[in-house]
Amino acid sequence: MSFVEKLEGLTVQVLEEKWLETILELERPRHEDPFVEWSASWREESLRHYLPLGWSYGVWDKDEKLIGYALAQPFVFLEGYTQTLWVEAVFSANQKASDILLEVLWKLCREKHFQRLVLNSSLGDERNRLEQISGKKINLKNPDFMLFTSKMNT
Repeated sequence: MSFVEKLEGLTVQVLEEKWLETILELERPRHEDPFVEWSASWREESLRHYLPLGWSYGVWDKDEKLIGYALAQPFVFLEGYTQTLWVEAVFSANQKASDILLEVLWKLCREKHFQRLVLNSSLGDERNRLEQISGKKINLKNPDFMLFTSKMNT
């Protein structure tokens, strides 16, 4: 995919398989226990699934260094909703990059007429920022944080 956008001095781009090693190099030094990777959302098998789908995004700084990413995929016909975007993981080196990723995901859902954006329940910090970005309250009726994105659910 060729989506590339400059936002606030940072570059946002759809992640591709060619960045798999870059993500692993970003994540591995952050964790002392090598066994963490076995169940992490950024493990190689997970990245090999998410990256080719074209719904995951990365943020690069002005020096072209990856400073954040979000792993996501669409689900169709989930719990009676035609289109849901599942966000498995969001990592960023700073608040600005994280906010940009969340804003891109939110706008993508609105643009593509998704009915819901669902955050993995481990993304509690992102929940509050996504509420601010979207201006909507997140539904907490299930273990994951769900945000309705269609106009019919406002």
